[in-house]
Amino acid sequence: MAKIDVSGIEGYADMSAEDKVKALEDFEFSENTDELTKYKNLVSQRNTEVGNLNKRIKELEAAQNGKMSEADKTISELQATVEELTKTNTFNSLKATYIGMGYSEELAAERAQAEVDGERAKAAEAERKFIEAHDKAIKAELLKDTPRPGKGGTGTPDTGMTLEKLRKMAPLDRKAWADAHQDEYKRLYGG
Repeated sequence: MAKIDVSGIEGYADMSAEDKVKALEDFEFSENTDELTKYKNLVSQRNTEVGNLNKRIKELEAAQNGKMSEADKTISELQATVEELTKTNTFNSLKATYIGMGYSEELAAERAQAEVDGERAKAAEAERKFIEAHDKAIKAELLKDTPRPGKGGTGTPDTGMTLEKLRKMAPLDRKAWADAHQDEYKRLYGG
């Protein structure tokens, strides 16, 4: 706290306490207006500078936030692209694997998409369809290679003999075959 300069009061040191209080009550400060004006101007100037700096800081923060938003947007777009490419790659890889296992292209695509999307029920349904088609194909293949029974319901299997093969056989072999396979022999000769 500032002290009062009492050297300007005449005889202050020799005064009684009541006189000192009275002298201090009547004391008028001499303002050094040049000094005070100088300080006021300096404070005003500094306040203006602080205001300008605060304004500049806010502008920079706004610009930085704008850049961050653009950077965040770019990062989000890149992440979405990477995610999409990963899904596509996973889909293609799974589809190729299923085609290699014997799936039809359509069914392989259906199962791969279900797995990429995390839809287990659809993936299981695609697998069920594949197993049904696979079993049906195996049964058809087995039936194709199974000999047919001869005419007349004798239960004798078809030997795979054709009329052409029969005619190329030696006469004794042909007679032995005809005796062993009478129903088929009749079938070959239209009987």
